[in-house]
Amino acid sequence: MIMNGFVRSTLDADLLVEASPANLENLLATLGNVGEGWARELTLADFELREGSIRIAEHFDIDLFVQIKGLRYEDFASEARSVQLQDREILFLNPEQIIRLKADSRREKDQLDVIAMRNLLQEKRAEQSKPSLGRFGTLLRGAWALLRGVR
Repeated sequence: MIMNGFVRSTLDADLLVEASPANLENLLATLGNVGEGWARELTLADFELREGSIRIAEHFDIDLFVQIKGLRYEDFASEARSVQLQDREILFLNPEQIIRLKADSRREKDQLDVIAMRNLLQEKRAEQSKPSLGRFGTLLRGAWALLRGVR
């Protein structure tokens, strides 16, 4: 939610992870060094391809999913957004994907998330529909700023 521009208080991080053994081993090794290291108690056998999450309770809760509503990491990766964190690309769901996952939820906070994501998409469309002069517009604005400074 935050990565898409909607800031709200949350007490956990939900991670949809790619379920290959190599990725899960890397994930467990990394999470084993977080906080008290509770993730060290997990094994690959804990990550069955089914609904539900595995919760790691550290300074904040980390909920690990390999499947959500029948969908897996691979179903989202090609359209997901990304951010570079040190030497890694971190994928996160785009607003449309969040809407798809939460639209039929009965939880009030999920419905608020859906409204927020729809509003963000609407704002983006409105911004894109505004006429643009491109590079010429940038030059005009710069010239105007200079002229305003001249008396």
